[in-house]
Amino acid sequence: MVFKSFYYKIIPNYKKLDKMDFDIEENVFYDEVMNKLHTIEEALYLAKDGTRDKEVINEIFRAFHTVKGVSDLLGFVDIVKLTHKAEDLLDEIRNDTIKFSPEVYSILMNLKEFVSKLVTDALRGRDMNSEKKEIFDSFIRDINNHLSKSVLILEKQLQNSEVLEKLAKEHKFDLITQSDINTDAQLHPNNIKLVFWDIEDLKDADIQRLDNLRENSRYTKVYIILCVEKVDENLKSLGKRTGAAAWIKKPYEKEKLHTLVEKLIG
Repeated sequence: MVFKSFYYKIIPNYKKLDKMDFDIEENVFYDEVMNKLHTIEEALYLAKDGTRDKEVINEIFRAFHTVKGVSDLLGFVDIVKLTHKAEDLLDEIRNDTIKFSPEVYSILMNLKEFVSKLVTDALRGRDMNSEKKEIFDSFIRDINNHLSKSVLILEKQLQNSEVLEKLAKEHKFDLITQSDINTDAQLHPNNIKLVFWDIEDLKDADIQRLDNLRENSRYTKVYIILCVEKVDENLKSLGKRTGAAAWIKKPYEKEKLHTLVEKLIG
């Protein structure tokens, strides 16, 4: 086998693996994933000391994307989630939002090794044990810590909020206001996690815009906070229509505003 030495390196007890135990579809999955993990390893070595060659980063991205795709076909949810996170990180590097640093190299190389172990477990029908779950969660946290975060403020009273400015500085996220964007396309480079939306200015076209925003994989987990002057029956239905995570009442109390943002993205 072409990459036999590679398999010995990344998969414990490789000699004990018998591909005849796998279904045909799983054999194809196994070979494809191992091939792509090898591609990732080689490309990461090329980028180890930093790279401005976008094609190297694109190659790593495409390889993770393939691993995610074939894992999705076989229902290997954990592998899909982890490789999707890797895509998020690489997407920001491709967009020059963050740099390919030694820390990023280490995260992706270790993640690649961990994915190979998850592949073996998945093909053997093994559930993730507590030790691997802890490692899985640590990868998610590490990647999230490197991803940029933005808060989109579509509410005039909050656009110069001292509380939000302080939180932004503490947690290293950007504040974006309506004046910063003219088109939906300008939102693309921003990893928006939270949107403050004035309920009085919320129209059907805006709700459609929210739906369009969530169709982009970068914004699938965006939190919507509705800003209201009074609480009434319409708030609940509007919350459902917009998929809002919370509402906050005007005038804003500093402590409540601080707690809300901390809870959602802090």
